[in-house]
Amino acid sequence: MPSPRLAWHLFTMELSRIAAYPVDFWLGFAGGILAEAGVAYFLWTALFAQRGGAPMGGFTLPVMLFYVMLIPLLAQVIRGQENSNFAMEIYDGSLTRFLVYPVSVFWVKYLSHLAACLMAAAQLCLLLGLYRLLFDTTPGGLVHVGSIFWAMSTIWLSLTLYFLIESASRWSLFGWTTCGASS
Repeated sequence: MPSPRLAWHLFTMELSRIAAYPVDFWLGFAGGILAEAGVAYFLWTALFAQRGGAPMGGFTLPVMLFYVMLIPLLAQVIRGQENSNFAMEIYDGSLTRFLVYPVSVFWVKYLSHLAACLMAAAQLCLLLGLYRLLFDTTPGGLVHVGSIFWAMSTIWLSLTLYFLIESASRWSLFGWTTCGASS
């Protein structure tokens, strides 16, 4: 593991790289979210209108929209930008740039993944705040210090496991494709 100072430098360097193209960053985010939000809004509005606005399974329309939109947002937080493609970097030779870093490739990639996830988490918090302003409600009083702590712990564990599984699968995919190509 890199020293805390080096880890912080790599982490902030990656955050700077992500934030360097804010228009692309926010338009890419907004495009996907607005499309999903539009479909969810019209679908659930029609379903609730069909039932006369009565709650479904104890969920009102704003709470249902909250949960329907929370899932893709959390998935984006866990996945980050999915930029840890070891196989492609080995194939195109760009992995050799890590020879000059005094830290392993794995840690650089993990810190890069954490930075991307942090940016997605910031976007999630922004949208949760917007939701709170638009609907003036919090679903079932679920937001308190304990729930925030457990949510952050679960998200961190999930994004770490996702990174490990993705890295292992891409690394093994590269191994299989190179073995098949050499025969």
